[in-house]
Amino acid sequence: MAVSIQNEINEGLRLLIGLEEGRMSAVEAYRIANEREPLLVFFIIKYLREKYPSSNPASEAVLGRVLELTQTYDSIATACKEGEKDILNEWFDDAHDVKEFNKRPQEYMKLIVEKIEG
Repeated sequence: MAVSIQNEINEGLRLLIGLEEGRMSAVEAYRIANEREPLLVFFIIKYLREKYPSSNPASEAVLGRVLELTQTYDSIATACKEGEKDILNEWFDDAHDVKEFNKRPQEYMKLIVEKIEG
């Protein structure tokens, strides 16, 4: 696996976990997200939104961080809107469900990055 692909997986995972666990501020999250492929950012946000529906007790904190990121930085909101329309989103929805990766975020990130880079 190419170093750049592994780096994208690692940085995407760092962003996902940072938002999920509250390990980074919106500014830090933006710095990482802004250097990633917009479609990857979309899939990270998609993962968190689907993993933490309003019925999940942790959703308020996790989605609050996602909301802060998407409402503070227009480029992140734009990436999410564009990602929703991308053909890879349709591929993912046809072939997978975020729930199958709830306990395996690293596998999710690897799948997404390899598909985007492929």
